[in-house]
Amino acid sequence: MTDKRPDDLSSADGPPRSDAVAAGSGDNTGQKVANPSINEAQWPLFKKAVSVTVEIQTDDGTGAGVIVTSDGLILTAYHVVKNAKKILVRRCSLQKKSRSLVCRGKYLADVIVEDKQADIAVLKMRRPPKNLPSCTLGNSDELEKNAPLYRVGRDQVPLAAGYLLSFGRYNRIAEIEIGMPNAPGASGGPIFDIAGQVVAIALRGNFDSELPPCSFAIPISAALKRILKNETVRQLLGDD
Repeated sequence: MTDKRPDDLSSADGPPRSDAVAAGSGDNTGQKVANPSINEAQWPLFKKAVSVTVEIQTDDGTGAGVIVTSDGLILTAYHVVKNAKKILVRRCSLQKKSRSLVCRGKYLADVIVEDKQADIAVLKMRRPPKNLPSCTLGNSDELEKNAPLYRVGRDQVPLAAGYLLSFGRYNRIAEIEIGMPNAPGASGGPIFDIAGQVVAIALRGNFDSELPPCSFAIPISAALKRILKNETVRQLLGDD
């Protein structure tokens, strides 16, 4: 890969959301997640992955993020929350019987880190719910080409599976290319390895109809290196 990438094609979009905020409220309308590339053995992994994934709503649309700490620290893509005046977070869950992904609750969140160059951001939920699950961070430095990877997002393919295609750089930041779709709404979503550990954050997708679908993501090691420059994040992650 080279630095010659199009401008972000997977930026969050969608209709404006209601301004009402009521923690614990939500709807029961699920987004169908039937995906022929996902086999039955992978559902337990996705169920765990979805439990630490959140939907992020702003006036400009919808994206995704991953819960990093039980006190409500969330990692997402910068362009999902860029210039957002109000950010609502909804927790995701996977209903295996109905094969649907459901998001419930509305929690206000604030941006505490913005990194435009790396296209990542860190949010903090103002009043996180009790017993909030958090992800397990993996070691992206150990990733190898052709490794199976899995992504959760809020696009038309909320659960995606694919393989690591190549390593590269974008804006002088480490990046990986994955053979899986990444449409608007998936930005900021977590990418997991076969052990269920977060190894990257989804950023952009390739929608060239002449090429197979692929996505681009920042490895978690590169993301952590950037966000740990912030003292508040270091304290919340216990890395002081």
